[in-house]
Amino acid sequence: MAAPVSAVPRWQRWLLGFSIWTVLGLLSAVQTSIYFMRDGRPVPWSGVVIDRLADWYTCALFTPLFFWLVRATPWDRSRWWRPVGIQAVVALACVPIKYLMYAGIVEWLIPEYRTTAVGRLIVGNFVTEFMAFAAMFAVIHAVELNRRAMENTARAARLEARLAEARLEALTAQLQPHFLFNTLHAISTLMHRDVEAADRMIAHLSDL
Repeated sequence: MAAPVSAVPRWQRWLLGFSIWTVLGLLSAVQTSIYFMRDGRPVPWSGVVIDRLADWYTCALFTPLFFWLVRATPWDRSRWWRPVGIQAVVALACVPIKYLMYAGIVEWLIPEYRTTAVGRLIVGNFVTEFMAFAAMFAVIHAVELNRRAMENTARAARLEARLAEARLEALTAQLQPHFLFNTLHAISTLMHRDVEAADRMIAHLSDL
């Protein structure tokens, strides 16, 4: 059985998350480079890579917040609308924040690469980015459901082991009086035939 997510060291979880976002950014850079080549334009590799990584890393910055929010407002069948509404509002609010950070990073690192105003970036990408954040919430919910399921399985296994130990202790407690009674009965019977043998049995019983 795989180890629960909570049992994985924190630094490994951070490294895994960073690796996933990096791979997504590099794949996006490859796709953008294909667009450049398709149009017959030279590919500004450094600008494309920095731009795409900045786009995906600014999404990644919201991952801890989304994990905390999913754990604070878990989905419930009877009142599913409440956590969904809260998480949707947070996702909507995060879109402009993400593009403010993204535009600032790109302007700082590669000012010649992008000239689109922040407002146009937000309006032009609002729906797409909101859908990306909604997908993040869905993935995090799946991770959390898997984590809780594995923790419940591990808890059930521990309870089963404790139940087996309790049954064994109860069986031992039942066997011990019978053993002692039978031994004393054998000693009592032996005393009438062989006192020394009975004495040795008492000594062995005492050692036991």
